[in-house]
Amino acid sequence: MHLHSSKVKQVVNTNLQWFQDLPTKVKIIGLVSVMVLLLMVVGCVAYYGMNDLYQEQLLPVVWLNEVRSDLRAVEALNMEIIHPNTSKARAFNLQLEMTQRINDADLLLEKYEKKNMSEYEAEKYNRAKEELQIYKTNWETIVKLLSEQQLNEAYITSIRNASPHISAVNILLSDLVYYNEEEAKEVSEFANHIMLIITVFSVLVASVLGSFTAKLIVNPLKAMILEVQKISAGNLAVKEFNAISKDEIGQISKAFNDMAKNLRELVRQVTQSIETVSASSEELTASAEQSAQVANQVAGSITEVAQGAEKQQSLVNSTTEIVGQMSNKINQVTESAMTVSDSAKRTEKVANDGGQAVEQVINQMSVIEQKTNATANVIGELEEKSKQIGQIVGAISNIAGQTNLLALNAAIEAARAGEIGRGFAVVADEVRELAEQSNGAAKQIANLIGEVQQKTNNAVAFMKESKKEVDIGTDVVDVAGRSFREILKMIREISEQIHQISATINEVHHGSQQVVSAVKEIDKESRNSAGQAQTVSAATEEQSAAIEEIASSSQALSKMAEELQAAIRKFSI
Repeated sequence: MHLHSSKVKQVVNTNLQWFQDLPTKVKIIGLVSVMVLLLMVVGCVAYYGMNDLYQEQLLPVVWLNEVRSDLRAVEALNMEIIHPNTSKARAFNLQLEMTQRINDADLLLEKYEKKNMSEYEAEKYNRAKEELQIYKTNWETIVKLLSEQQLNEAYITSIRNASPHISAVNILLSDLVYYNEEEAKEVSEFANHIMLIITVFSVLVASVLGSFTAKLIVNPLKAMILEVQKISAGNLAVKEFNAISKDEIGQISKAFNDMAKNLRELVRQVTQSIETVSASSEELTASAEQSAQVANQVAGSITEVAQGAEKQQSLVNSTTEIVGQMSNKINQVTESAMTVSDSAKRTEKVANDGGQAVEQVINQMSVIEQKTNATANVIGELEEKSKQIGQIVGAISNIAGQTNLLALNAAIEAARAGEIGRGFAVVADEVRELAEQSNGAAKQIANLIGEVQQKTNNAVAFMKESKKEVDIGTDVVDVAGRSFREILKMIREISEQIHQISATINEVHHGSQQVVSAVKEIDKESRNSAGQAQTVSAATEEQSAAIEEIASSSQALSKMAEELQAAIRKFSI
């Protein structure tokens, strides 16, 4: 049974773990929110209950009472209308008012008809509607009799046929009013019971949630207070809290566990430190005695150091002079190296300019060679064209000779023809003259072509000689270019070597300055060492006195460690 109870409790705790993990602020706000929600439920139930009571019971009672009032007024108006002393105008106005009253009653009854009625209500309501309808029918008869001035018949009809029905309607409406009033009482009592139940339920829910929330907050705090009291009494062997929740209580429990653990560790460390201090104080006392002996030996050694420092100072002075002279020589070498380096840079610049000029000459010679080759090609083409023109001129000369022979033959034939061929003879003479002129022009062109070919042959020979000379010049310039490139390469290598020598000399110069500075520092330190040796000698004597004081302080420290150990024993881990 106990095992089953534990399992149930464990399941409940697991299901409520999410609630335990909520922050305390959220829990309190949630509790207040639940109470407000329950209060809103009570208010809503009350509102809707009272609204239903008003709509379903109270308003119908008001409507029914207004109908009863209208019907009583209708009955009174009816009696006044059928009274003999009532004038026609007054009777007409009373009829209008009576009609209005009946219409108002009908409207109110239509409203009542729309509500949810029980069988009892429906039966009473239907009977009232029937009686009212009978009254309306009789009233129409009475109005007709009044219009015919049959007042006695109208009065009798009203008393016998109309008034009983209106009275029956009022009785039925009274029954409905009483029924609705009773229903209102029952609904009101039921609503009050529901509100009381909801209120009691809300109070119980709020109480349970409040008690549960308070238990989640207060119980861990109470247990923590007991453990804190144990720690204040010196008992560090407290139990750890099982901080399974993630709220502020769980965080405090975890922090408490860490604090207790850290305190236990601190006490252990203090205990170990006390033991270490106690042992160290004893060792310190023994060391103090040894230090006193060593101090005496140090005093003797310091005296010897002072004497050695004086000798070192004289040697440092000599070294300083030598290093100073060496530094001056290195400065002179540095200046010479800088001069050589500047000359090498200028030489390198001039060689670069010469190399660029040679490259330009090489490029120009290449251009000249290309232009010369192109000119030779053009002249060769010109020579070929001249030969073609000579051939054409020869052909023209042949044509002119043949034309001359043809013209001569034509002249002979014209002479044979006599008078008829005279015109033809004139034309033949003109043709012969043109042939002779063409032949002469062809000979002149042949002479000119011969001269052109002679000049062309001379130009071709000249271009061949020029091309040969250009080739020789190109070869020479190429050799010069290669020579300049070799010179430029050698100058650059020499310049780099000079730069390296200059850099090395600068480093040597910088090193010599460091040596001078170091020697000066050595001299300074030697002087300081000589003075400090005397100071150390005096300090050694003071140290001897201080060591005696340390020995006494060590004994006092050992005593304090024993007292602290006694205080720590109050704590149980």
